[in-house]
Amino acid sequence: GSFLFQWMKEFCSSRPGVRLELCEADTYRLLEMARNRQVELAFVRTPFAASELNVVPLRREPLCAVGLPGFFSGSGKEAVSLQELAGRPLLLYRRWEQILISVFQKEGLVPEIFCMGDDSRTILSLAGSGFGIGIVPLSIFGETGGPLFCRPILHPELISDICAVYRKDTYMPRITRLFLEDIRRRAPECPRDTA
Repeated sequence: GSFLFQWMKEFCSSRPGVRLELCEADTYRLLEMARNRQVELAFVRTPFAASELNVVPLRREPLCAVGLPGFFSGSGKEAVSLQELAGRPLLLYRRWEQILISVFQKEGLVPEIFCMGDDSRTILSLAGSGFGIGIVPLSIFGETGGPLFCRPILHPELISDICAVYRKDTYMPRITRLFLEDIRRRAPECPRDTA
């Protein structure tokens, strides 16, 4: 999320000699890189399994239904229910497929999955082209905006946490430890390490 970039900027501006090296990949690749000591610290989004890693939750946000105004009733800002989404063409990021199907089934509903993809930005692009309603975390929508409505989905299982992860059994350089301490201070809702 953009909040991480702001935190990095503030951290680096208070330490003039610090330089960053970023590796961008999907959650599963970043977890693998942390496990294999290819990165010291990774920022990933739930859901994921990582019992051998320390997990520091930084921000919790709802999944949102995102689409052109014609797919929604109302002003486009109020929350949407699963009942309102049932029967509408849904565009899903593949990682959420099983969770979404399960949540719909618990409500006695069947989702109409029109398209599944491997990147939430692609899902947003498809929604912007009028293919249907994309289901993405709130901060993904915040990075693009545009003519789309973004309505939070009211369901306790349809949330996503952005987390910092790192190996439990590895040396962490001082500057990385300082950065981790800094971001933990900036995320007051952040509980202790888990997993």
